[in-house]
Amino acid sequence: MMRVVRLRADAAGTSFFEDTDLSGPVRLFGSGETSSRIVEIVAADAVIVREVVDEANRPGQWHRSPRRQLEIHLSGTSEIEAGSGETRRFGPGDVLLTEDTHGRGHVFRPIAGPRSMIFVPLADDWELPTDGAEA
Repeated sequence: MMRVVRLRADAAGTSFFEDTDLSGPVRLFGSGETSSRIVEIVAADAVIVREVVDEANRPGQWHRSPRRQLEIHLSGTSEIEAGSGETRRFGPGDVLLTEDTHGRGHVFRPIAGPRSMIFVPLADDWELPTDGAEA
């Protein structure tokens, strides 16, 4: 299973983290010699690549996610604080599903850089494929 951290907001607009596993069937991939877990996320209309070049260890401002999106961290490390007060660190290989599109949102603090990530915008009706086992 692949771990995905969701950053969601409750009805009052307070964001919080939720751990879940991305699931999908295991099947042969490529030459047929490798078993892989393949999860078809979504046909993306866009893939956004972002490299932060000027943060100079300045924390960001509180903000909401502009849309539901997968955030795949490629380099650098940052700490993200949810409205609930909980903080988590994200670095290379971590996947964050940002869904806090209302309320106060979240804030990030750079830990080590430079930071780069890929954003995959998701359709409003897309559901995270899980086996129902959430931490």
